Amino acid sequence: MLAKQPPLPTIASVRTAAEVLQLLASVDAAYDHFTIDTALRVPDPRVAWRYREAGVRAWERADLDGNGRPDLVVTGLLEHGAPYPQTSAVVCLLDMGDSLVLDDLGRRYERYGPVARIVYQQGRPLLSYQDFAPPILQVDSLRDAQAFLLTYRFGGFIEYNPRPGLHGPFDSLSYKHDFAYNDFNTSKLVLNAAGTATYSACKGPVLKERGPTICEQLTATVAPVQLNELMELVNYLDADQLQPRYRAFINHVPAATLTLAYRGRRIRVYDDGEKGTFGLMRIYELLSNLRETQQWQPLQR
Repeated sequence: MLAKQPPLPTIASVRTAAEVLQLLASVDAAYDHFTIDTALRVPDPRVAWRYREAGVRAWERADLDGNGRPDLVVTGLLEHGAPYPQTSAVVCLLDMGDSLVLDDLGRRYERYGPVARIVYQQGRPLLSYQDFAPPILQVDSLRDAQAFLLTYRFGGFIEYNPRPGLHGPFDSLSYKHDFAYNDFNTSKLVLNAAGTATYSACKGPVLKERGPTICEQLTATVAPVQLNELMELVNYLDADQLQPRYRAFINHVPAATLTLAYRGRRIRVYDDGEKGTFGLMRIYELLSNLRETQQWQPLQR
């Protein structure tokens, strides 16, 4: 007879780092190799200094997604396996009521030394988050500090905007994605305010003798639920704060070109790495999901 396993703690009941780790590992086995040190001792003194300066805690609770249930923000060390050293990482564990959801904030492998803590504005918990470009040497100064004040909305963390809706709905948007290594993948999705979308894509090996290139050209009418979510997300973001270009500091990363058209104006962003802002990352994800969730038909010419 198998011994009965003790029930998992809840986010509201956790009292120790071991219980926090138990919850993380119950959602994703990768966190069996995660370390939480309540003293925040990390191998990199540059990161440790920033923890002390910001008053970071190893884990803290707040209702980040606004559903009445506490969530967790956890800072620890992630083991990547030999010969790679442990690196500091931040993960959020969100209680959705019927499930726990892990959000690693999507920048773990392109950025370095994340520093996160919960702050409050007008009684609302937000996530203050900062990270850096990956250093080449352990003696280098951390550079390209990027700081964000994040809220959980539209299914992910995005930049908090206290005055959304300044631009109104977009007339159209286009999202072009490019990536190449051994294989290449390029696509472009164009969507207008009525929900009409066109999608074109090609993929194949970089060296043509290794195989064929496969292309498709499709059209669809995006369902109102997904269209409205995209409209509201774009409307929530402050498009005027977007930079014309975001640069990555590592090779072999995807690139995106996002164009938002409004009546009488156009905003274009080139994002090398597709990690420019959290709001942009969320837009890319929702747009990419359309290829799987909508009813596409071959484009007639």
